[in-house]
Amino acid sequence: MGDGQISRDYTKWDTMGWDWQPAIRDRNMGITEDVFLTTTDEIEFDNLYVTSNLNLPDTTTAEITVSADLVNHSEKEQEGVVKVVLKNGNDEFAFDQAYKLAPKSTKSFSWEPSNQKLLRIQNAKLWWPFGYGKQNLYTVNLSTETKANDKATVSETFGIRKVETYIGAKERVYKINGREIYPKGGNWVIDMMLNWNAARYEKEILLTRNANLNMLRVWGPTGVAPKALYEAADKYGILIWQDFLNDFWGTFKNTPGFQPEISLYEKATIGIVKKLRNHPSLVIWCGGNEGVNPREELIVNTILKKYDNRDSRHYLKRSDGDGLHGGGPYHTLEPKDYFTHPKLNGFSSEIGLSGIPPMQSMEKFMPEMGKTWAPGRFPLDGVWAYHDANNWPGNDTRKFTSYDDMLRNYYGAPDTSVVEKGVENYIEKSQLINYDVYRASIESINRQLWSNASGILLWKSNSSWPSITWQVYDWYLQANAGFYGAKKAGEAVHIQLNRDDHSVSFLNLCNQSLYDINISSILYDTNLKTVWSDKKQITIGANASLNSGITVPESKIVAFLKLLATDVSGKVLAENFYWLNESNNFKALNSLPEPSLEIAVKLISTEKTHKYQVAVKNTGNSLAFMLNLKMVGKDSKQEILPVFWSDNFICLLPGESKTLEAEIMNDDLIEAPMLEYSTFGSKKSMEEIK
Repeated sequence: MGDGQISRDYTKWDTMGWDWQPAIRDRNMGITEDVFLTTTDEIEFDNLYVTSNLNLPDTTTAEITVSADLVNHSEKEQEGVVKVVLKNGNDEFAFDQAYKLAPKSTKSFSWEPSNQKLLRIQNAKLWWPFGYGKQNLYTVNLSTETKANDKATVSETFGIRKVETYIGAKERVYKINGREIYPKGGNWVIDMMLNWNAARYEKEILLTRNANLNMLRVWGPTGVAPKALYEAADKYGILIWQDFLNDFWGTFKNTPGFQPEISLYEKATIGIVKKLRNHPSLVIWCGGNEGVNPREELIVNTILKKYDNRDSRHYLKRSDGDGLHGGGPYHTLEPKDYFTHPKLNGFSSEIGLSGIPPMQSMEKFMPEMGKTWAPGRFPLDGVWAYHDANNWPGNDTRKFTSYDDMLRNYYGAPDTSVVEKGVENYIEKSQLINYDVYRASIESINRQLWSNASGILLWKSNSSWPSITWQVYDWYLQANAGFYGAKKAGEAVHIQLNRDDHSVSFLNLCNQSLYDINISSILYDTNLKTVWSDKKQITIGANASLNSGITVPESKIVAFLKLLATDVSGKVLAENFYWLNESNNFKALNSLPEPSLEIAVKLISTEKTHKYQVAVKNTGNSLAFMLNLKMVGKDSKQEILPVFWSDNFICLLPGESKTLEAEIMNDDLIEAPMLEYSTFGSKKSMEEIK
């Protein structure tokens, strides 16, 4: 942090660099977002604020309050009628109010059910977070024309939802519309050079949703994103936790004299609140990153009390307290250790795991990989460290060697005799770690849900620049295997192995009970012979986690565990696949025979996106281990980014088949695509699209 001088200026102070990006010289100079010049007639709407209330447990009737100011910029009295229209699809509610407005004055309007009966909406269409219901959005439009023919309009999008929170036995719990919500998500940071556009923000939200994550914490030192991020979160159901600026760390740990001038801070914070307060996705204001905001009194008792006093969103005092905790761990743990670590419970705001990108991304920002390396650490060198793969000194747990040691001990050190192949082998092995640890981190919370835990936020889910750590997708919007491990663990209906005691749990996040579920657990050796199996039938309540009663034995050999949950008709509800060894010696995976696969790809839709169906069948006698599918350009052979896969890095036993879908935004298709695929250790193959 240096001497903290940077925090004397009100700015995005991660510009000084962090443990996940370098310092950005001169980024503080000038304007950091778009500037618009607008013109108005003599009258203008301002301060539009829309809120909703539900008298829970009833969710059929919503009470809406709309307030706004009308400003008369002229030297004469203005007279007219304000027309208010609320709309959702075919549902429309309209009313108007006459006014007279003195010269150079402002009139404040406030409409609510007590003075406008239409604002008590029957059969209201609610806004829900992803995984819990639809993201219904309403628009409110205010318009007026004076007798002098001056006109003004303003509109906003809003959603009807109610936020509640309480602290349980161990954790803070959040409820939306009366229902407990399980937040699974990540901390989000803005692009290092502040040059992303609206389309990019939407893709980040879509990637979050595609990973089965439902919350993003906009980390305070990164600043406040443009509205495009919050609009996309509204549209796709991603809950937003927004930190306030110049928090505990931003004032250099509350050093006297380092706080920005109070009138500037107040003006900026009011602007942030007014900018974001109509977004239904915004459910948490957080005062301080790892400490209480030194200006909390101003924020809570002046700014929020005046400018966001009707919404139900929660003010969280600090990111690592008030029913939550933070502080990592920030190094990669062994999968079983996520189930025993003292920070992996309750609701953690920051759990950090390294996520090495796939080879294509690594080649873009480190084209010289393997030319030099630290002794015994091929292919790691100072360039890797510059891109955040480094060890912090002393007892600081942020050490990339924990990841590197795991890779070498679990899967074997890469061969350095042919440098290019050695680098590729290292990156390929890293994807096995990525998948396993990201899945384990979320599954550790799944098992404890509501009894001892209620949420988890990864540190981080995205990246501000080309980085090697703390991400499930990278700066190029390319997902690593950890993305799909998180996606697997984040399923609404999920079966899992608890890595500490080898028990099998089942998670049901649906709003109804599931009856007579058949749980199957089979352990195979590397020749795919069954060495152990067990079956149980369970019934599980709504929004619950349950131990199935199955315990998988430890294995002295490399073994594969297939978990399967089906309903009474045989329909697959959930499945999961693990590679196990009690000593974590998985070097036998390097000798797996190459499988025989039958793959067919066809284009099934071009309406809003290009959607492809990929049918995969294992027609041989060996395991298809960690099958990675990519949509690549026919000429460039580079992966098209981003691609939204229904699943990836999958494992198929002989005779098993799976149908996947891949979606690409039309604007991202700059060349004809092909399917590229490979399993762990096998050569890449290509398939034409029909």
